[in-house]
Amino acid sequence: MAEASSESLRRATSLYVELSGDDIGEEIAGQFEAADGLVFSCEDRLPEPVDGMRRSILRGIDPALTPKWRERPNTAWVATGGLDAALNLRDAWPDLDWVPYAEIYRPEVRFDFRPASPGEGFSMYIPDTAAIQGFRLADAQRDSLESWLAQLGAEGFRTLWLHSRDAETRGVGGDIELLHRARRHFAGGRIWLSGGVADPRHLKTLAIEGGAKAAVVPAALARDCGCAALIEALALDPTPAELEVASAGCPQTGSPE
Repeated sequence: MAEASSESLRRATSLYVELSGDDIGEEIAGQFEAADGLVFSCEDRLPEPVDGMRRSILRGIDPALTPKWRERPNTAWVATGGLDAALNLRDAWPDLDWVPYAEIYRPEVRFDFRPASPGEGFSMYIPDTAAIQGFRLADAQRDSLESWLAQLGAEGFRTLWLHSRDAETRGVGGDIELLHRARRHFAGGRIWLSGGVADPRHLKTLAIEGGAKAAVVPAALARDCGCAALIEALALDPTPAELEVASAGCPQTGSPE
């Protein structure tokens, strides 16, 4: 029985492959053609737009320096400098599709001894409140994730990209807890998730959990495993109705011999 093509697989999560450095100099169309989109992060290595290329995502790239890409449809522009930068870019280039990006981390839980008062024979542990508050943006302001998401929604952004610094360090899968938190506070929005995916099984976990509009993976993983295998990992299990149709087979026509 032939395997289903990547085009026929039922998926809720798209696969975006992030290219950088030497990756951009390769034959992109052939090696990563099965991906739903390609992320370009190096302005000096940005290729010329190619007809037929799937969705392109330009991360941290100045539209003023890339006029040909501004005219290309199905292109997203990722703002990496925080909410204010995203707002300024959207004001300057309102016709472009802007996606705010944030690197997220979770402070480690730390306990300190409270100095003992005179006459006391013991000290008390004091938890670090910053860690209890949960996820924060890895920028100068260290805003909470919830506050940032609320501001994005208020400003009308409907798509965002979250990169988990902790998951990237661990390398054992995407940050599911971060995804769940973002879904609660960015209801109805589209979430791209990156960081930590090092195996097709990690994408299968994302597909099972649901809620991610796109998974952004490094080019090395797509090259080693193949985009087709990664897309297959993102495929949703068939519904009972689909299983019933598949098991019934094709109806026979005509008279029996």
